[in-house]
Amino acid sequence: MGRNDLVSVILPAYNAEPYIEQAISSVLQQTYPNFELIVVYDRSKDRTLEVIESFSDPRLRILKQDTNRGPGVARNAALDVARGKWVTFIDADDAWLPERLEALVPLAEEAGSSFFLADDLLLCFDTPSGLRPWKSQFKEYGIEFDGLTYDMDLVHFFGIGCPVIKPLIPLEHVRSLSIRFSDSRYGEDLEFWCDLFRTGLRLRLVRKAFYLYRLTPNSLTSNVNNIKDFFEVYKRLLARDGFTEEERNLFRKNLRITTYKYKYASFTACIKRKDLIGAKQHVSRQPSLLLQLCMNFPKSFRYRLSAMFYKGRIK
Repeated sequence: MGRNDLVSVILPAYNAEPYIEQAISSVLQQTYPNFELIVVYDRSKDRTLEVIESFSDPRLRILKQDTNRGPGVARNAALDVARGKWVTFIDADDAWLPERLEALVPLAEEAGSSFFLADDLLLCFDTPSGLRPWKSQFKEYGIEFDGLTYDMDLVHFFGIGCPVIKPLIPLEHVRSLSIRFSDSRYGEDLEFWCDLFRTGLRLRLVRKAFYLYRLTPNSLTSNVNNIKDFFEVYKRLLARDGFTEEERNLFRKNLRITTYKYKYASFTACIKRKDLIGAKQHVSRQPSLLLQLCMNFPKSFRYRLSAMFYKGRIK
């Protein structure tokens, strides 16, 4: 194996002391040997750097940011120095199955440079005894496969709800077209995937799950501050050239959906902090929020019941 087989794995690290050892170990234990792991230390307030520096594997490279600038800027710093044919990402609180790269690299080679490729995510509870697998993300989104893979364009990707993906991407495509992550703290990855679509790539989904996605109190939630970043993401996408009118209409639609999500998140935040007056004010301005709460209750109840069964932390 040589440069043409090398995979660059990028891991931004900020306040990740409880989890990052497992994330790094899961990459270093890959059965596919030809990779480099670029960990970008984003100026944490805990012992994240000490954990990172406890590893001595020559495949591990450490970049240190001068200030905390968020995951998008951290990934850009790693993209600037990556040496692989393919690039992929892992979050500091997640982990991989040992055979992830061995399974995905041949599929990426088969797909060629006109695709980026993503496997399913196995949603896992964060428990005192470690990660406990719960269920497939693709099944949660209702994605059905006729075979091992499923190809799609941007319109189709939005049509299935934009599931979280951690794809394997041809690095030359990113470099040659200067595709970069924005400095948004949330939604920057979705914006990056949209730019991959805009510049001619298609997405190939792989039915099998090799990525372990940790469900923590901050996962899959509608945090008010997080949602604000999505407003800017969709506004930037609408300002770019190269998208079709159908794609622009999708961004406009999701901008409206994001506006509603912001109102709903503000409403539920009042309930969580027992601010009944504030919650009532939200409902008086938008009565459908109460109906939305009732509609979301069964899913929320199933999640909490499963979390209790698996002894997982509840968001």
